[in-house]
Amino acid sequence: MAYIKPSIYDTTTFTLKIKGLSKLSPRTGTNNSEGVVSNPNGLSDVVYKVNWFLSGTEETDEETDIETKSGSTFLDTTGLTSENMIEFSKLTNDIVSGWLIDSEPFIVHKYTICNNILEKRAVEDTSVPW
Repeated sequence: MAYIKPSIYDTTTFTLKIKGLSKLSPRTGTNNSEGVVSNPNGLSDVVYKVNWFLSGTEETDEETDIETKSGSTFLDTTGLTSENMIEFSKLTNDIVSGWLIDSEPFIVHKYTICNNILEKRAVEDTSVPW
């Protein structure tokens, strides 16, 4: 599906805060868990799901608008090996954010934030002809 980039996307600043990491492997068939492999290559301490809070700030000369969104995202663990896995204790907000921020689901979340800002700014003409 092709998405239309909002007009304020390039001037909006996005901040992603990681609120939690789940090491509980989802059951097969769980919504949005495609690509999640339980205990890939026998690894332990694997992060399967990330709980997050995303904010978008867009400024004009007249105003600053902030919109937020929160949720969780399952990580694709196919291909995870001991060579490319980062130890759980060494994970940081920046590392985990990097896994998500430019993925297709997050592009959609960022577009939604921009569209919500634009909708807030829209001036609706509610005049009547009488």
